[in-house]
Amino acid sequence: MVNPKSWTLTDNFNDNSIDITKWNNWGGVQVVETNQDLELTTTTAASYWGITSVNQYDLTNSYVFVKMVDPGNTSLTSHFCTLKLDIGSDYTEIGINGDYLVVNKYVSGIWTQTASAIYNSSVHKWIRIRESYGTVYWDYSANTQTWTNLWSEADPVILTSIYITLIVGNNSIEASGTTSKFDNFNVYPNPKTETLIDSFNDNSLDLGKWNNWGGIQVVETNQELELTTTTAASYFGINSINQYDLTSSYVLVRLIDPGNTSLASHDCELQCSDIGGNNKIHFQVYADWLVAAHTISSVYTGLAYITYDPAIHKWLRMRENSGNTYWDYSIDSLTWTNFWVEADPIILTELTVYFIVGNSSIEVSGTTSKFDDLNIIYTPLQWIGS
Repeated sequence: MVNPKSWTLTDNFNDNSIDITKWNNWGGVQVVETNQDLELTTTTAASYWGITSVNQYDLTNSYVFVKMVDPGNTSLTSHFCTLKLDIGSDYTEIGINGDYLVVNKYVSGIWTQTASAIYNSSVHKWIRIRESYGTVYWDYSANTQTWTNLWSEADPVILTSIYITLIVGNNSIEASGTTSKFDNFNVYPNPKTETLIDSFNDNSLDLGKWNNWGGIQVVETNQELELTTTTAASYFGINSINQYDLTSSYVLVRLIDPGNTSLASHDCELQCSDIGGNNKIHFQVYADWLVAAHTISSVYTGLAYITYDPAIHKWLRMRENSGNTYWDYSIDSLTWTNFWVEADPIILTELTVYFIVGNSSIEVSGTTSKFDDLNIIYTPLQWIGS
């Protein structure tokens, strides 16, 4: 029997009820799904509690990861809170023991702590065990985008039939109990950017998706999104209500009309920004230039420029794959040309999507920019007669 890959077991723990089709709760009342987290509470006893996957999984060329919301009271020196893989009587794990992040393994009757680091709640928010071509990696991350390897070694055991466990406990009697909290098992914290979809066809801005900070300058009309500037040096636009994750994903849009490209300071752009607005990636038509750009720590940098061609630059796309961010354009959303690529310039897992127009200086007139079909890819049949 071939077991499913370990990454296929997912749980966001959001419905406040342990999914008994996925997990066996052998921790009893000490383990609950509540507050949209998995919470495991110890007593003072030298014991342990947890949940284990109902089914077996295959870790080879796969992974498991989980958010460690709160490991509990790290001043309890024998307290532990780990992500554990059980392989018969053997196991390996990564998690917190006392005030250390640790990697342990138990193989053929021998227990070994292979690595440790002083626990840092700002850095050790996510923990992961992955396998790639005969090597196991125990990693940690602050954000699920950038991972740091704590330990790696050749596969210590056969990893094609593992049970997955989230466990807490005490190795000796403690002065008090404590509650550890996990969340987002194999679930990235935000939905992928490609899941934000809008055809702009109903001529009413969807307030469940968008915050309109452009007021009357921004309307959904003629089955398009239309954003109109004034002569002032000012900006108008909309941004997504929610944050999204661009890693291994994309955001694309049809640029119907950027507006009057003879206005030297006119800007029309698709933008993804972090929550603070200090770090961004931009795909824009600025005056008569198509521009790929990024902003890092509030410093804007234009990365690539080409004269805007309405016959060619009909679709704009920003995407991420394997640590690189790409800016692409297309005539039809089917065949894409890469315009710029670079190593991910910012953290891409918590992004707000923006449509923005404006002028960086006073202009002689206003102009209207038009977008359509956010993350809607046309098929060849749809283009017939369009």
